[in-house]
Amino acid sequence: LRGAAQGAIDATVFNLSAGGCALALRGGLFGIGDLVTVKIEGVENWPGMVKWCADEEIGIAFDRPFYPPVFEAIVAIHEAKSDNGRG
Repeated sequence: LRGAAQGAIDATVFNLSAGGCALALRGGLFGIGDLVTVKIEGVENWPGMVKWCADEEIGIAFDRPFYPPVFEAIVAIHEAKSDNGRG
């Protein structure tokens, strides 16, 4: 995750949809309205905006949703890693 003011920080996506995601943060302070880019393996950096914050979790709405075939490919990549004990 990268924010304009925050720089890059490690975060874990724990809920992903075609239109946004929720992340657990490992440091960094974000506020509602912050512009960010999310790096999800298998996809280019994807821009969005922070829509909610709670403790060390934030919700991002993507500037544009993933096309259905792209979203399905992302899910398949990460499900395969989970099945192999790596995700």
